[in-house]
Amino acid sequence: MSYRQLQRVLKNLGLRRKNKEENLDDIIICILSELESSGSCLGYKSLWHRLKTLHGLDVKRQTVLDILRIVDQEGIVHRSKYRLKRRTYNVPGPNFIWHIDGYDKLKPFDFAIHGCIDGFSRKVMWLELATSNNKPEIICYYYLKAAQKFKQIPAIIRSDHGTENSTVEIVHQALRSGHSDPYAGLHSFIKGKSTANQRVESSWGRMRRHSVEFWINFFKDMVECRDFDRSNKIQVECLRFCFAPLIKFDLEQTRKGWNRHNIRKQKCDNVKSGKPNFMYYVPNAVQCANWGQEVKKEHIENAIREFTETPTYCNSDFVKLVNDIFPGLSTPANVEEATILYHQILNEINQYNDNDDIL
Repeated sequence: MSYRQLQRVLKNLGLRRKNKEENLDDIIICILSELESSGSCLGYKSLWHRLKTLHGLDVKRQTVLDILRIVDQEGIVHRSKYRLKRRTYNVPGPNFIWHIDGYDKLKPFDFAIHGCIDGFSRKVMWLELATSNNKPEIICYYYLKAAQKFKQIPAIIRSDHGTENSTVEIVHQALRSGHSDPYAGLHSFIKGKSTANQRVESSWGRMRRHSVEFWINFFKDMVECRDFDRSNKIQVECLRFCFAPLIKFDLEQTRKGWNRHNIRKQKCDNVKSGKPNFMYYVPNAVQCANWGQEVKKEHIENAIREFTETPTYCNSDFVKLVNDIFPGLSTPANVEEATILYHQILNEINQYNDNDDIL
């Protein structure tokens, strides 16, 4: 039997290659659910990846694209607009340089984001949410916790000139003072204009498209509907209490998704391509070496005790007050639940007079 004859027989019998895929209704429901939150900022490839990793769905990328073309035509047009091309930049290996910076687009609603990216692999080392990204002790906490997690520190840290980086500068230079490489000691920290901190600055644009854009628009709607007034301390703390866990979850999914995705080959031969996690942990696969520097565990622990402050996203007195009013309260699972809880808490607290004096 020839190949062509076999094709005709299979076609007549209605047989074709098995390609398992979830029920289409389940896929559509998950996509619509994602479009109601930060998933509305994702392209079809990123959304496909989230459906597989977060929701555990077996689905083709083409299926996701076809559904989006039907249910989110406006979003596809918006995401397909031309984006600014940034200059290329390369470093010799992972942990040669970490880029740190704060992100302030959610600060009008009292949420502060801070992040760090490895300059070689583009791996996001941390992406955190707190009440502030301007306190030196909090930035130093992020750095030292990352040093504990990865059991090494970078050869160089790159930041802007802000005073929030003063403590991490001193601590990093002190930890690097015992090393003998050309970048040890005072040479281990670089400061410059925030706009020139390319690696982390370019990541903010991606993060806004993949997650933060949804929250910016959502909170702006709350302000326009007079559901939120930043001058009201109770409303500020209530907003943090109800929505911070959801934003933190979104940021973590964005971080994990980016670190696992495949960076396509660039026109510049000096820029390595591949998955950030793989390039970070297996640099020899791309003919590079790890530049990470070892530091004694006790030195990091001592620095954490002496120079850091544990970040929070809500006032502890407000958390206690809410737990007293609503014993056994569970964390909202989605935007709708968080919005309902926000209004319930405010309604209860507004029964008191001069509620600004509660905290």
